[in-house]
Amino acid sequence: MFFKGTIIQVLIFFMLSGYSVAQSNRHIKGMVIDNRTNEPIAYANIGFTSIGKGTSTDEYGMYELRFPNNGDFDSLQVSAIGYFSAKISVLEALQTDTIRLKPRTYEFEDIRVSDRKPRTKWIGKKIRPIMPGAFGASGPGKTIGAAFAFKVEWQDRLPLRPLNARLYLSQNLNDSLRIRCRFMNVDDSGDPGEDLTPLNYILTTDKKSGWVTCNFTDDLLLINEKQFYVVFEWLKMSNSKNVAPLFSKSIYMDVNPLVKRQPFGKWKEIDWANNLVYGLKVEY
Repeated sequence: MFFKGTIIQVLIFFMLSGYSVAQSNRHIKGMVIDNRTNEPIAYANIGFTSIGKGTSTDEYGMYELRFPNNGDFDSLQVSAIGYFSAKISVLEALQTDTIRLKPRTYEFEDIRVSDRKPRTKWIGKKIRPIMPGAFGASGPGKTIGAAFAFKVEWQDRLPLRPLNARLYLSQNLNDSLRIRCRFMNVDDSGDPGEDLTPLNYILTTDKKSGWVTCNFTDDLLLINEKQFYVVFEWLKMSNSKNVAPLFSKSIYMDVNPLVKRQPFGKWKEIDWANNLVYGLKVEY
C-alpha cells in the first residue's frame, strides 16, 4: 500500500534476456570498425529493424547476435554516433567478421555569441529522492541497449548548452555500470530521430546507488532546437555481469519518457516508466 506524499522507488529497467540455443539457429559475431582508420567502433548498434531486435558492440567493437532461423532476416542495420548507418546482408555478415562504417561530417548552424552573462537552469529534478529503496524484483525491460528518452520543450532563448544529464540509480549489482547519454532531434512521428552531436558521451561508474551523471562541461556542446530528447542508454561491459540496474521513480516528477527495450526496438510510452527521476542542467 502506498501513501500520498511518499516517494517510491521501483524496479524500472533492463532485465537481461535472449533467445535460447533451441530458438536460435543462426549466430553472427564479428567487429565493427572505422572505414578510414580501421579502428574498432565501440557501442555501435547492430540488429534487425524489421523485428526491432538487436545488440550493441562492446568497448572493443565486438558484437555477437543470435536470431531465430525463421522470419524476415535478409539484412542487418548498423549505426553508430558520428558515422553513416549501413545495411549489410545476413549472408555477407556470416561470411565476414568485419563491418565497416564511414565517418559522418556534421554541419552546424552559425551561433551568435553574446557578452551577456549566461544563466543556468535545471530541467527535471535537481535534488535526490527523499526515500530511496526499491520494492520490485522484475520488470519488462529486455536487453542491453535498452534506453529511456526524455523530451525537452525549451521555452527560453537559444542556443542552450547542456552541462550534465543524470538519472537516479536505486540499485546496481554490477562491478561497473556503463550508460551512454545522447541528444536527439524529434522526428516526424514525434520519436527520437537523429543525433544532434557526433560525440559519444559515456558514463562508467561503480556506484551502487545515487545520481549517475554524464558531464558535458569539457565540450562546448550547443543545441539550437526548441524540442529535443535527452536519451540514456545502457551499454555492455565485457568484464561485468551486466545485471539490470534499478532506477528511481517519484510521484513529484511529471514526465512520461519513451522506452526502447533494445537497439532498433520501437520507442513506446509505457505507464511503469512514468515519473522517472532524471535531471538536465543547461546554460543559456
